[in-house]
Amino acid sequence: MPERFRYLMKEAPDKPVRWPWFIALAFLLYAWRTVLWELGNWKKAVGAVFRFLGYISKFAVAVVYYFVGDQITAVIRFIESTIYSIRAFYSDYVSSALPAAAALAAVGEPWVRLVVMVSYAALAVLQHSKMPLNKSEGETTGAVRKVPFPLICAALAIGVELLQKNGLVIGI
Repeated sequence: MPERFRYLMKEAPDKPVRWPWFIALAFLLYAWRTVLWELGNWKKAVGAVFRFLGYISKFAVAVVYYFVGDQITAVIRFIESTIYSIRAFYSDYVSSALPAAAALAAVGEPWVRLVVMVSYAALAVLQHSKMPLNKSEGETTGAVRKVPFPLICAALAIGVELLQKNGLVIGI
């Protein structure tokens, strides 16, 4: 620039202007709101990805089950039947063992009859001893305990059998 115009280039001292700070502050607030909104979208997006992975895993299990489902079901039913059989045999229903005991006692072998009668009587006594006298309160008072009915029947059958073998009772 030529020398004659240099005086025009001098700057006049100005008061500091504060309004550009307000513009920057407004921009920062908008940017922060956008960041928070995007973070919320990321949280939703991650949740959607995990839900999608859950659906895909369910589909994979369904495909596997389609091909080997019958075998899995058979194993589950076998385990379930075994557990229920064991539970039924060791429950307060001693009569569930009665058909098997009667069938085994009907076999002509004396040692099988002895084992069946003793084991069934032991099972009946064991199950009856676990039952409280007063079922409503669940407490035992130390009163006289009743003999279990299956044990009475087994004792009666054994007694009749012994009397019949000794010839004291005529067969019915």
